Amino acid sequence: MDYDQYNSTLVDKIENVNLAYNADKRALTERWTPQNRNALYKALTITGSDTRQSSRFLQNVNEFRISSINLSYRLDATQLTVLDKVNIRYLNLGMTMQDLARFSNIKQERGTSYPFACTINFNMSIMFKYYWCDKIALVLNLIK
Repeated sequence: MDYDQYNSTLVDKIENVNLAYNADKRALTERWTPQNRNALYKALTITGSDTRQSSRFLQNVNEFRISSINLSYRLDATQLTVLDKVNIRYLNLGMTMQDLARFSNIKQERGTSYPFACTINFNMSIMFKYYWCDKIALVLNLIK
């Protein structure tokens, strides 16, 4: 995916950083100093200053995301005799994973100073054999 995006992380966490709180390491290493006159970010000041929005923080984003994966498997009683013995018609086992990975050419707030969070859910559904349902269906078919 290729698009332009305003990178608010550069403004909030680097350009206008408050050093009393967590800061991106670029806030200290990539700033203007007398020795680093071609730096992208302005010099640190004791009083601080706000940077207005500008196209300087508009970046072309090239990224690849793995946003979700869903895996499931269905076991029938015909495949596994143990299921048949406990009157289970089938057993579904599944796993869903969200926000697995993000590969990008720019560093944003997510992943620069906190661990990348992903969600993994496991699920299981069981369909039992209902003999009384089969008998009702048989009776309904006979009535027709």
